[in-house]
Amino acid sequence: LLHFFHNIENQLQLLRHPCAGFSWESLAIEQIVRKVGLRYVYFWQVHSGAELDIFVNKRNYRVGFELKLN
Repeated sequence: LLHFFHNIENQLQLLRHPCAGFSWESLAIEQIVRKVGLRYVYFWQVHSGAELDIFVNKRNYRVGFELKLN
């Protein structure tokens, strides 16, 4: 839907568009959530401002992801 509303019709247009990074991040987060389950994923941020896009905490498995297109 994001690509449709921004009139993005192909990969080249997407890579040149300012929403390319957001689109990639959303896709990656969606795939991680599908793999581990929604109840095990979190957004993580500390008071200093550092953050992780997604933090997985499932049983004894803990891993954080900072997602970037480049």
